[in-house]
Amino acid sequence: MATNYNAVDEQRILQEANIRRLRELELSRLSEADEQIARQELAKFDEMQRELEIFNEVDQQRIMELETEIRDINQEIYNAEKELEELRIEQETQEKNLEQVNNEVAKLIQEIKHVQEELQKLREQEHQLIVERDKWQATLMEQEQILKEEQAKVNDLQQQIIVLENDKRLLEQRRDELNIQLQQAETERVTLEQEIAKLDNECAQLELEV
Repeated sequence: MATNYNAVDEQRILQEANIRRLRELELSRLSEADEQIARQELAKFDEMQRELEIFNEVDQQRIMELETEIRDINQEIYNAEKELEELRIEQETQEKNLEQVNNEVAKLIQEIKHVQEELQKLREQEHQLIVERDKWQATLMEQEQILKEEQAKVNDLQQQIIVLENDKRLLEQRRDELNIQLQQAETERVTLEQEIAKLDNECAQLELEV
C-alpha cells in the first residue's frame, strides 16, 4: 500500500513540475506587464488551491469523526431502546405479582424515566452532530465551487495568453513586411538620388559647352 502511495505521490509531483514548466514557458512569451498580471493571478490561484487542500483534509477528518460519533450514538440509542424494551418486559412480568413487587416496580419506573431522558439527550446530540456535519459538508462544497471558478479564471487567462501570442506573431510578421518595404523604398531612393546626381552632372556639362 505504501509503494502505491509513493508512486502516486511521485507522479503528482512530476505532473506539478511539468505544469510549472509549461507556465514559465507561456509566461516568458508575454510582455513584462502581461507577465506580471498573469503571475499575480496564478499566485492567487495556487494559494487558494493550497488552502483548499488543507481545508479539505481538516473537513474530511472532522466529517469522519462526526460520522463515527453518530454511529456510536446510534448504537447507544439502540442499546438504550433495547434496555428500555427489556425493562418494559420485566415491568410487565413484575406487574403480575404487583402486591409483592410494588417497590421494585416503582424503581423500574424511575429507571425507565432515566433511560428515556438519556435517550432524548442522545437524540438531541445526534441531531446537533448531523447539523454540524451538514454545515461542514456545505462549506466543503462551497470551497470546491470557489476552486472551480478560480480554475475557470485560469483557463480564461490561458486562452488570453494564446490570443496575445497569436497577435504578437501577426504583428511581428507585419513588422518584417514593413521592414522589407522600407528597405526597398530606401534602395529606390538611393537609386533616384544617383540618377538625379547623374542628370545634374550632365546638365552642368551641357551648360559649360554652351
